[in-house]
Amino acid sequence: IVSQDILIQSFREGSSQQDKELQDLQNTNKTLLNVAQFYGNQAFPSKALEKLSLYVPHNVYFTAVLFSSGQAPVKKGESRQNYSMSISLRGFAPTRDLLLAFKEGLAKDPSFQDVQFPLSNLANPSDINFSASLKYVP
Repeated sequence: IVSQDILIQSFREGSSQQDKELQDLQNTNKTLLNVAQFYGNQAFPSKALEKLSLYVPHNVYFTAVLFSSGQAPVKKGESRQNYSMSISLRGFAPTRDLLLAFKEGLAKDPSFQDVQFPLSNLANPSDINFSASLKYVP
């Protein structure tokens, strides 16, 4: 009987240790999942710039690009939060038509929100030093 009690006690101790290790492993997995989700939702300047470049017409170029990231709702009324990036642009466009083509391309892409070009950008028909602001949501 004593040997059976010792055997039962050793099983209980082993089981308790396994339960603790399992709990530690589950906590670690939960933490890793949170970290992966955090980085998966972030907006990176390189991705935003790559996406912007799809809409830049030939001979239009940027003289300054400023990125600032923050957390904002993806769509109005949506409770899930996602990371967005505010982008301020300054650049040169040889013609008004090229600048309008750039603006229209950005406005059609759902990744770019609140696309704003001041009306003063369109005052001249050519040799335009422009500015713009927009939000990028990956």
